[in-house]
Amino acid sequence: KVQYPDAERLFRSDMKTARGFFKIFAPEQVIAFDEIEKQFMSEFDYRKEGAQMDKIRLNMKTYRNLIKIPKPELSLTTKEVMVMEFLEGKKLYDAVKECGEKYASKQGKTFKDLEREMRLNIIKHGMPAKYEGPSARQIEMYRKLLMLRSFSLNPPLRALNKILGRFGRKIELFEMDIPINNARIMDVLMKVHGHQVLVNGNFNGDPHAGNVLILRDGRLGLIDYGQVKVLTERERRHVCNVIVALADRDKKRLKELAIEFGYKSKCLDEDVIYNMTKFALDTDGPEVCGGRNIQQFMDEQYRKDPWTSTDPSIIMPIRTAFMLRGIGLMLNHPISVVDYWGPVARKELQKVK
Repeated sequence: KVQYPDAERLFRSDMKTARGFFKIFAPEQVIAFDEIEKQFMSEFDYRKEGAQMDKIRLNMKTYRNLIKIPKPELSLTTKEVMVMEFLEGKKLYDAVKECGEKYASKQGKTFKDLEREMRLNIIKHGMPAKYEGPSARQIEMYRKLLMLRSFSLNPPLRALNKILGRFGRKIELFEMDIPINNARIMDVLMKVHGHQVLVNGNFNGDPHAGNVLILRDGRLGLIDYGQVKVLTERERRHVCNVIVALADRDKKRLKELAIEFGYKSKCLDEDVIYNMTKFALDTDGPEVCGGRNIQQFMDEQYRKDPWTSTDPSIIMPIRTAFMLRGIGLMLNHPISVVDYWGPVARKELQKVK
């Protein structure tokens, strides 16, 4: 991994411009922007990134049958160049695009057409409800059935074609597109990142689809650790408390936690605090946004009770949750973060007691 010349200087200039834009047109977002900007600035020293990657890699040994994080060669790494283990696989976005292109072509469309239709549908109807389809296990059984049919039918057909080929004839081989196991991918990503955030308090704040690989052995490769956030023990327990309060729909408790960690607003409206926290750390589906798109929802909440200060300790967990939800949306598998992280957070809080 090699850093482009002047990357840091150009980034600082871009962030200064972006902050000015937010200050004028979306002042309620400046608080979160500042925390994210501070985290971004850690990306420009690859020695630090390599050390962060190695620590999380060791923390994730329990999940080595599900994921692989490349091992950095710290002795060969400099501020601008990082040397690490090579992971052979396909980027998740590329795998989804490949499947999407095949699906689109059968409908006389392109993958870009499908993306455009999804965006327009979200603008018109808001974010979709969480996934309620087949489980990861059911999808995997279906995938194996398709593979079995292909492996069992094609060898005799190939043998038969050798004979028929003498007479200028041929039987088409059995072809079946094997779908990605979207449910399994989301289960693994949510389990792994939930452990990082809630158990280790040491997590990747930028787990977008370009940083996830589908490896040849079926595991997921997780790369790019330039935006690692390390929570203090107090902050880690706080995030656990927030997740549990969301799981329990405890508006009073969420308000107490928000105030304790620096949240300020005009009225300290309990419903606004609950709605915004659920939107930030759980789901943006219709049960929260009510069919409105994200910007419409946030504008409405801000009009009801404008906030002037927020809890900085949950900004990066929120970013991680948003990134993972974005992957779920891309996979047509919208999720509830709390469904995955609630039991983990509750278990961690019981340890403290």
